[in-house]
Amino acid sequence: MRLRTLILASAALALSFACGKTPEPEPKPEPKPTTIPVTSVSLSKSELTLDPGASETLTATVVPSNATDKTVTWSTSNSGVATVENGKVTAVKEGEATIKATAGGKEASCKVTVKKAVIAVEAVTLNKAELALEPGASETLTATVAPDNATDKTVTWGTSNAEVATVDNGKVTAVKGGDAFITATAGGKSAVCKVSVKDNVFEVTPNKVNVDASGGSFVITVKTTHDYYLSSRPEWITEILAENKVHTFEVSANPEATERNGVIVFCDDKGTCIPCSVTQAGNSDNPDETFSVFPSSIQVGATVSTFDVTVTCPSTYQLSSTPDWITEKAVNGKVHTFEVAENTSSSERSGVVVFCDDEGTCLPCSVRQKGKEEGTSEDIDWTKGFIHRSLFMRFTATWCGWCPLMAESARLAQNKRPGKILVLNIHTTSSNLEFKGSSILENVYSINSWPSGVMDGRKSITNYTDAEKTSNIIVGELDNIEQAFNPVTTAGWSSSSSGQSLSIDLEVYVKKAGTYKATVVLVENGIIGYQADYEKGETTNYHHDNIARVAVTKVDGEIFTAKGDRHTEKKSYNVTIPSSYNTGNMEVLVYVQRAYGDGVPVIAGSDYSGWYIDNCNSGKLGVNVPPAIAKEGSGGGNEDVIGGNPINW
Repeated sequence: MRLRTLILASAALALSFACGKTPEPEPKPEPKPTTIPVTSVSLSKSELTLDPGASETLTATVVPSNATDKTVTWSTSNSGVATVENGKVTAVKEGEATIKATAGGKEASCKVTVKKAVIAVEAVTLNKAELALEPGASETLTATVAPDNATDKTVTWGTSNAEVATVDNGKVTAVKGGDAFITATAGGKSAVCKVSVKDNVFEVTPNKVNVDASGGSFVITVKTTHDYYLSSRPEWITEILAENKVHTFEVSANPEATERNGVIVFCDDKGTCIPCSVTQAGNSDNPDETFSVFPSSIQVGATVSTFDVTVTCPSTYQLSSTPDWITEKAVNGKVHTFEVAENTSSSERSGVVVFCDDEGTCLPCSVRQKGKEEGTSEDIDWTKGFIHRSLFMRFTATWCGWCPLMAESARLAQNKRPGKILVLNIHTTSSNLEFKGSSILENVYSINSWPSGVMDGRKSITNYTDAEKTSNIIVGELDNIEQAFNPVTTAGWSSSSSGQSLSIDLEVYVKKAGTYKATVVLVENGIIGYQADYEKGETTNYHHDNIARVAVTKVDGEIFTAKGDRHTEKKSYNVTIPSSYNTGNMEVLVYVQRAYGDGVPVIAGSDYSGWYIDNCNSGKLGVNVPPAIAKEGSGGGNEDVIGGNPINW
């Protein structure tokens, strides 16, 4: 068959040549296209770990690079855990899924692990923001982490001062006196508790005892963390038993008609002394006394003012007459308070307040009022700075054996900062030099042991057995206050005295609107008398200075409001000084308190009743004291003072 085909083809070819035609070549078949298959697929990562919501893109590599079809198809084994689109893997929720990349029948896979969702800590709080402990005492703080479903609620505890207080899993243990800050931290959030450790817990209960004239017994309980001892007692009081810090005393009968007073003093080994005052009634209800009026004369200023008259009378008496410009405003026992109307005339006027007893005897108190003076008050240059002085209040007593040491500390501090520190010594109940109203200030400044000090009503000062150390603390507080705060007040006044009568016309200058208090106190220097002294021994000729004697205003100050900046507050006072006080050695002390707020921060741990002392000034009785104002160009220091030169107390 094949042979036949070849013969026919040859014949046909011969015939074509014979006819003169050239035969056409037979067309070649077109070659079929070559297919290059994919041999492998690989991914940039074989494993992937993601947080919920996070994404990462995988890269697929197809081999060979010239494969006919390199199209990659992506898939996930669990779209509820992880999804994939064009290689971009997005985590959905906790779990595992396999991401596959397929091309040309070849595939590669990546294991995707989605972690558990992390819920961040939003806040940490403590059950207490402040904690007061005695040395050795403990209390456990509780930390609350929010939200409740936070992933990691582990709390880490820390202390700012392990020498003051330690913390172990929230349990705070007091070590020694001072302040420490306990911190609870979780998830980068923290909460803080301030821990105040009282180094010297020392209390005496009660602190006052009243006994009948016939005598009797009473008990005093002492609470302390240190050793202590009975320092002193009156000879008419005997300690009959002391057991477990409970002391029993016996008082003998009072043979006198008048009451008698004494002090029982306990001191600890830290140099702190606390009294218990004892008052025993006299054995007669009607001691002898004569009819008298004190003062018998008084001089007052031209403005509206008040004065007191004290009546001593064994029987009944009455106010007989007063001038029409004098009005009785109040009666407290036998102390009568009168108000004097303003004298609008330039001439002085006088009158008599008369008291009469039931025997028909009448006694006068002569009152002289100055005439109005025109233009006596000069305005000040408000552009200049006010000179600042700090007031160091020292709470003390003649029975306090460690108190002279703090007095020495105050003197050293004044020497280190001349003219910058005024001292006010406040003698407490049962002291021979007791200041009436001292208990009010003790409450304001939380005084419960003696000696104690307060700087500008801001910072408490502890007494140390090293006077140099205490003086450096006083000076340090002065420097801290002056660096942080500029005074906005200053005070000046004119005064006149006649015998035991004193009149004061006060002007307080206020640069900034706000609420203030003015306090006027009379102090006495050069008092020679008794003082207990544990260093040098008891003495009867101790030199007492800076002693608070008479509160001209309320003891804790009189409030006034400056409704605008550059305000001048004017006040007039009249006071009768007891005859037992030496007016020649007395001075006027004025200090102005400002309310916290309006950009005035408190000092940590010393926010006393919302007030601090902004500035103070002093001067002799009967002397005009100008406000303390810096000269132009001065920096507000003491180098260029126009007025208000302080007495070197």
